[in-house]
Amino acid sequence: MVPDSRRRREPCRVHRRHVFTRRRTVLPVAKHLTVETEFPVMAERHSWAANQDERTGIVQADDARLALGALITPGTTPVAARTGLRPAPGNPGLVSTSSPTPDGRVTVAAFQHIMRSRGTGPYIQTLDAPKMLDILATAPADPANPRHDLVIAQQSDTAYRDPTTAFVVRHVVGIPAVRPNDPPVDGSPDYVVLARIRIAPRANAITAEMIDDLRPDWTVALGGVLPIRDLTERIELTQCAFPGLTIYRRDRKWLEAWDGESWRVVGTVSTANPADITDPYVDQLIFNSRDRTLYRWAGEWIPVAGDAHGKGLVHARRRAQGATIASVITAETPIYQHSVPVQPSRVYRISARVPVIASEAGTTTRVRIKAGTAYITESGETVCPTAGNAVGVSASTVYVTDPSQALLALTVSVERVAGRGALTVTVDREFPLEILVEDLGGIPELVER
Repeated sequence: MVPDSRRRREPCRVHRRHVFTRRRTVLPVAKHLTVETEFPVMAERHSWAANQDERTGIVQADDARLALGALITPGTTPVAARTGLRPAPGNPGLVSTSSPTPDGRVTVAAFQHIMRSRGTGPYIQTLDAPKMLDILATAPADPANPRHDLVIAQQSDTAYRDPTTAFVVRHVVGIPAVRPNDPPVDGSPDYVVLARIRIAPRANAITAEMIDDLRPDWTVALGGVLPIRDLTERIELTQCAFPGLTIYRRDRKWLEAWDGESWRVVGTVSTANPADITDPYVDQLIFNSRDRTLYRWAGEWIPVAGDAHGKGLVHARRRAQGATIASVITAETPIYQHSVPVQPSRVYRISARVPVIASEAGTTTRVRIKAGTAYITESGETVCPTAGNAVGVSASTVYVTDPSQALLALTVSVERVAGRGALTVTVDREFPLEILVEDLGGIPELVER
């Protein structure tokens, strides 16, 4: 019996619900006579590493690749492995120019790569040291037109009628043209492109700007955290995802895990755009770096703590000792003034409730609030229906501090609008004077002004 390395695989054919692959084995019958036999290939593969022949212990190459592929993150089927570069220190597979002085050469950094095959199971390929390719010595630049060259990693295999079995990192020369395209790749179709080199007319050196990095995505061992570029690559990966698959979003610098239905961000992360969390779970926490606030998901992002989350009451004055604070006859009269420390570009609510007594029934009054020299709100006109009885007059507004503001110069005043009676601001337990400043948060753009 010949070794499996000499066997050929041809396309499958279906017969009576059984899948057969023609596996031809040449058996010697006489000195000048051979017989070809066909054996069905079943779904059950040879296990790693059980002897299939008691004398030689031969294991097929496909079976060996399948066994090693079982240790890699899955691909699109239960027995496929995800292809790609193996993450490692440095920059595996990077094609770079000569340093410090560019010349006609490029260097391919060492790497290991998991590559598909035309059979089953992936190839595991290794470039164990940097490889230099002399691009312009092999093919000098065209004097008139640019061209696109490729640097590829290619696998050939005599089992699929290639002339050799080899893994090679090589240069594919492009075709000069006014608008050049990538050149066709000869030889085995099992290859990946590492880089495109855009050769300008009459170029005598290759610079970094001439190299397009086209390296494939990463792949890792089964159960490892898979680094991916961005949301687009995550969408492509979803068809291969299994519950528990964990990825590292390099564009967002956080972990996500597939739970069988959606990608869920792992733990508490920092983002300037909560919409990046595509499928938040109930009570998930995020830190919004734009407004420096911690949020919780409850059907919407609710501030929990931080700059955008209101800090509550930051200033309060309440007097109820039965004293007369001010008398008002004609002119507007300040009854309270205070400088309140505030934060810039922040939202506050300022409220005042003032007890006013009129000496004559029907006298009308109002309360006004200033920030610095500018009025920011006032109450409606309030009528004192009887003489000698207190009426509570209230005013309230939302106020946004300036980008550099650190103090709020607050003034509350009372004004007689109509009538002849004198007004007094007289406090007691039933009608106290109350001045409140509340910190509502740090999203001033939500305030209509």
